Amino acid sequence: MRNQPLSRLVAAALGVALALGASVGQAGQFVLVDMGFTQTSASHPLKASPGVPANWLEPVNYAEGTVYIRLEVLSKPSDKPVKFQFSVFGTASGRGPQNQAAGSLFEVTKPGVYEWHEPLPNFWNHVGIDWSRGLNSMRLIVKDSALVYIDDTFDRRLYYPMELNIRVTLVSKGEAFDPYWEIEGLRHEDLKYLTSLVSLWKQGQFGQVLQAAEGELKSKTPERAAEARSVIAAMTAFAERGRAAILADMPKDPAAAIAKLAELGKQFLPAKKGEALLHEAEGWQRLMEMRQLEKNGKALGAASGYEEIARKYAGLEPAAQAKSDLSRLRGSRQYAADKKEVAARDALQAAEQRLADKDYVAAHQAFQSLIAKYAGTAAAKDAKETLARMEADPDIMQVVRQTEAARRAQNLLDIGRNLARTGNLNQAKEYFQKVVSEFPGTDYAAQAQAELNKLPK
Repeated sequence: MRNQPLSRLVAAALGVALALGASVGQAGQFVLVDMGFTQTSASHPLKASPGVPANWLEPVNYAEGTVYIRLEVLSKPSDKPVKFQFSVFGTASGRGPQNQAAGSLFEVTKPGVYEWHEPLPNFWNHVGIDWSRGLNSMRLIVKDSALVYIDDTFDRRLYYPMELNIRVTLVSKGEAFDPYWEIEGLRHEDLKYLTSLVSLWKQGQFGQVLQAAEGELKSKTPERAAEARSVIAAMTAFAERGRAAILADMPKDPAAAIAKLAELGKQFLPAKKGEALLHEAEGWQRLMEMRQLEKNGKALGAASGYEEIARKYAGLEPAAQAKSDLSRLRGSRQYAADKKEVAARDALQAAEQRLADKDYVAAHQAFQSLIAKYAGTAAAKDAKETLARMEADPDIMQVVRQTEAARRAQNLLDIGRNLARTGNLNQAKEYFQKVVSEFPGTDYAAQAQAELNKLPK
């Protein structure tokens, strides 16, 4: 997902959950920046989140607190290292060289999620800002390994554009960073009746929070049930928003997205929501495996897998995509060729069984039929080789010829009798004479001659 605020990305899927919703937090912390953007120059302005305090000294001392930064680099033109620096601008205090304070530089080479934190007093020129008057602006600075601004003196194509999401949280002096304090506008500190959930909530055990809240829906205390509904709505919306963000990234990097979806599911266990997310992640994983199988030329195996996915994950996107893939695959040449090959192999197995049973005539006919019907298959090639060995064996071919001759003689005799029975005497005579001439000295010839003797002269 490009250029979405980090609060929308559900860091639970990345190992660290972040709050969603309002920027002003519990007493002791607030979200300073939460935005996505495209960095195209050495300095990019950052927009302050709503509700940033105007005074960072009173009533809460944020000026001596700690800055927590989470930067997601979605795309980057090359692996050239760059150093990011978070800088703030306020009203000059007169005690420093200017009205800017800058944090330490953090090096990045590849796309990914990066997190770091630093006490605000450690910022360069911290004393140069009058923190009682808050901030005027903020910027994200980009430098190279030599700490030089990456401007037009560089080959910009190696550095820009960079697609970024950044979230900056400021925690007041003496307070601990709480990334879970607010979920979809609901704060754990505001719970009045389900206070036993606060500890789990703070630990990011959202599945246990959700399951416990669901258990409170039948509470005889209306207030408890109402608060439980609020918790369930917030947790469910949080999970769904994270799922949507992950699915948006699925086409770009399926493996990473599936891993994130599974992590999100684990965080919502043992609630049914967690099970559902893990079930969906499993469906996506199976879909990717079947697509790889198809790429490897195993069309029938992939088709079977697509059918299974469509059944097992019905109603989910993996099932819908599996159905689409199956429809496309069934119309492909590879699928038709593989299906023909499988049918040919089945026919070959049946013919070989007849040969093993010493039903030589049936085996001979089966091999001939296979070769004609499935020409060009590997099974047809094997059938030709086996048929050649059969026809080179005089004992086998004697049985084949004798059996085939007997079947032909009997067939001619039956046709002749049917013709005579229906009054077609001249045609019947022709068939009886064929038996006599083609199979002299046999019982079939004797039967044919007897039928001829019955016919009018």
